[in-house]
Amino acid sequence: TGNFVWIEQMRGDNILGLLIWTYPYQDTLQLSKQALLAKRNEILRRNVPGKDPGSYMTTEKILDPLFDVNKLGNQVFYQLSGLWTVEKGFMGGPFINVTTVDHARKRIVTVDGFVFAPNQQKRNWLFQLEAIAYTLAFP
Repeated sequence: TGNFVWIEQMRGDNILGLLIWTYPYQDTLQLSKQALLAKRNEILRRNVPGKDPGSYMTTEKILDPLFDVNKLGNQVFYQLSGLWTVEKGFMGGPFINVTTVDHARKRIVTVDGFVFAPNQQKRNWLFQLEAIAYTLAFP
C-alpha cells in the first residue's frame, strides 16, 4: 500500500530489514504497548509473507517484547524491542520498533528494523537500525 515501505539489505546470507508504515492518529490509546504490538502484527501479517504459502512474519510470543518511551528534543518515541518469527515457517531474529506521532499530518509513523543472521552477532546491526529509526525525517 502507499502507507508501507520495505527496504532490505543482504549481507551474504544475512538480512537487515527496515519496514516503515503510517496510519491515522486518533488518540493516545493507539500508543500503548498492546495497541502497538497488535498493529505491528496486523501490518506484518498483511505485508511480510514468509517463503511458504500461508506463512508470515509476526512477533515471537514466547518472550514478551520490551517497551520504552523516549524523548528526543520535543518528539516522543515509543519503542518495542524483542524477537520476530515466521508463523508457519522457520526464520526469526531480533527487532527494534520505533513509533512516533506526526502531529502536523495527524498520523502515526512506525519504523521497524529486523535482523536475520543465523549464528552471527546481531547487536551492532540492531544499533544501526535503531539509529536509523530515531533519525529518519519524513516529508
